[in-house]
Amino acid sequence: MNTSRQVGDIDVELSLKMQILERRFEIAAWCIGALIILGALLGLSGSGLLSHGFQQSNDGKLKLTFPRFGRTQALETMTFEIDRSFIQNGEISIIPFNS
Repeated sequence: MNTSRQVGDIDVELSLKMQILERRFEIAAWCIGALIILGALLGLSGSGLLSHGFQQSNDGKLKLTFPRFGRTQALETMTFEIDRSFIQNGEISIIPFNS
């Protein structure tokens, strides 16, 4: 639905459909930008609440802290806290498995 309006000596075409479409696009762009900023603040691009994960065994004898998101050319560190009962003859054996 196009309408025209006289502004001074100029006829201006107005399109309600185009205004609605442009407004929807603008709202979507703002939402995407807000999600990117929120993700960055929470740790998706560095340190933050979501940047590190934590797991522990049911009995609490093994605890693991690890980075949740790997980054290219970044030094990543995993921290194990192991109960002394796992140490035998000065050695610890870690065997990964799928749960």
